[in-house]
Amino acid sequence: MSEAEGGAAADAAGAALGARPPTALGELIGRTFRLTWRGLPAFLAVGLVAWTLAKAAAWALGKPDWLGQAVPGAIHPRESMAWFTWRHYVALKAIQEFLACLEMGAVAAGVASLLAGRRLTAAGMLAPVARAAGPLAGLAAILVLESLVKVKAPSLALVERPLELILFGLRLILSLTVPVILAEGAWPIQAFRRSAQLTRGRRWQLLGLYVATGLPLVLHGLPLRMEPPWGLLAGLAKDVLLQVAITVSVPVAYDALRGESESPDTSRLGEVFE
Repeated sequence: MSEAEGGAAADAAGAALGARPPTALGELIGRTFRLTWRGLPAFLAVGLVAWTLAKAAAWALGKPDWLGQAVPGAIHPRESMAWFTWRHYVALKAIQEFLACLEMGAVAAGVASLLAGRRLTAAGMLAPVARAAGPLAGLAAILVLESLVKVKAPSLALVERPLELILFGLRLILSLTVPVILAEGAWPIQAFRRSAQLTRGRRWQLLGLYVATGLPLVLHGLPLRMEPPWGLLAGLAKDVLLQVAITVSVPVAYDALRGESESPDTSRLGEVFE
């Protein structure tokens, strides 16, 4: 069976199951912010733990500016350049990407619980992530390789901008990878294919969703120069609070797109996280 025939068969199967009609962009945005508000304490707690572990990893690896740029005097250019080696960079990047995947997975599990009408619990958010730790670690390794390509790109001036556009497009197409891993038990390559399948024909809509929910991240680039401990707290707010909505939007999009092709019963999606 060709890919086109396979897609047609999947659509027919979805219709037979009573799949949901396509969800409008405005509804996806509204649903994202409603769920973000309902689960905000739990989602912030997950983000805080991931942020703290990432800072601890940077400190443990001896990174001079591990506190970040929010604290005056925390940046030491000479020491930072001396510390920067490929060994240090890869080690820290691998930890950061793995923590980011775990955080996204916990949020995805939390969103699935909310959509299924269940109360958010630590066990309900963390147990599915623990079961998917292997595939999530594999995904983190792939993301580290992507970052190495981006670091190398500036030395290849002719391909830097096209490469950035290609990677941006791939990130959009593969944006549902983590929810797929958790909900469907897939490994990274399978999850990439599934994400590409689910997003086909809806990528402009997804781009609109991510732009709308990611607008708070515009504030992330604003310089903050404050005395301790306020500088560190401001950095924490920028790194955790501003990213909650766009993180929630990914499993919201997954639930909508999967429901359109399969079944309207959202509670069935929540069951895979139990």
